[in-house]
Amino acid sequence: MRKITNLFIIVCLTVLLVPSMVSAVGLGISPSVVEVDTLVRGMQFEKEVMLSRSEASEALSFAVKGEGDIAQWVSTEFGDSFTIPAGQQRFPVTVYVKVPEDAANGEYSGNVRFNAQPGEAREGSGNDVAVLVSAVLQLSLTVTGEQVMDYDVAALEIPALEEGWPLQLVMKIDNQGNVAALPSKVEIEFWDKFKETKIDSTVIGDLSDAEPVGSFSEGEVIVSVEHGLEIGQYWAMVKVYEGTEMIYEDEVIFDVVALGSIDKNAELKNVRLSNNKPAEGELVEVFADVANVDAGHFVGKLMVKVMRDGKLDQMIEGEQFTLPAGSERTVSVILTPEKIGQYELDVFVAYAGKETPHEKLSFVIGLEGAATYVYGAVALAVVLILALIFILIKVMRKTKSVPVMKESMGEPMSKSKKAGKK
Repeated sequence: MRKITNLFIIVCLTVLLVPSMVSAVGLGISPSVVEVDTLVRGMQFEKEVMLSRSEASEALSFAVKGEGDIAQWVSTEFGDSFTIPAGQQRFPVTVYVKVPEDAANGEYSGNVRFNAQPGEAREGSGNDVAVLVSAVLQLSLTVTGEQVMDYDVAALEIPALEEGWPLQLVMKIDNQGNVAALPSKVEIEFWDKFKETKIDSTVIGDLSDAEPVGSFSEGEVIVSVEHGLEIGQYWAMVKVYEGTEMIYEDEVIFDVVALGSIDKNAELKNVRLSNNKPAEGELVEVFADVANVDAGHFVGKLMVKVMRDGKLDQMIEGEQFTLPAGSERTVSVILTPEKIGQYELDVFVAYAGKETPHEKLSFVIGLEGAATYVYGAVALAVVLILALIFILIKVMRKTKSVPVMKESMGEPMSKSKKAGKK
């Protein structure tokens, strides 16, 4: 009988505990292992991992902790804690690894542990058992003093373009090396849409105007190519080189359309200054985030109209940049305010014959000191005026207290004598 009773108790406990355990253990991470063997001192690389859970009815909070040799090297975009909102099963997290400047060459290992934080037991659930679970990203790293160029061109595309505009050759790059990736040369042949007639060809031997893709990351290299193609459909036979070695070859079809056929819309946001209180002659950088919210690539420039004390001081034109459809980037220009005054900046992006809405910034050069001087001078003048008034009042009072003298005798004239004279 006692055995039956014990068995019954075990079954009841199991029924009570299993739900909480089941709701907690459904946690995963992908990828769970990252190996990098080409790190150099002082560099940082990032890796996006995906946390997933089977039960998403409630929000779930996490604490992040580094472990092992690299415990102090790791961080996340959210710091050391974050929360997955209720209803979201998959949640991306970017992990950063910063190699110290004094790290010795060698192999390092460690973990990034995402500990799920136990929440309060739901009222009336009858369940006060909390099961702490975690997802672990294992890192195996090698620090070396060598620079490694290792990247692949994953794909090519040429978006539709308007007649008269440069075409944009977009190369999707997967960079596994520890230095920035940028091909050294591109060869392009243009053929008609039937691939029967070669129309033109070009070689771009200098890609320095394009933005490279950073180490251990994926991105796009965009090359602007001048051409003389009319409206129509064409094939581009493209070869990409690293040094003298051809690393990628592809055929891409694209369209040249009438001017104004492609919608282009840009958004200007987060306009800011590197220093809100610059000194006279000090460099000031104007930053702006630009987003392409439409389907077409465009070429643009950041423009800043500088006004000083209500008058035009200068017009600054930034470097030309290319922005692919759906992307965003930060652009900037530098100005040097040389004179004292109140500065007002009118900031916008000129692109595709259009302008973004204008944003305003302002700052003051040297007027604070000038104002202090003026205020001091005014205060001094007020003090002097008050002192002068005080002296005048004193003199006037003294004059009234002196007796009136006879004109002939030079003696005071008494009241009785005045009366007798009458």
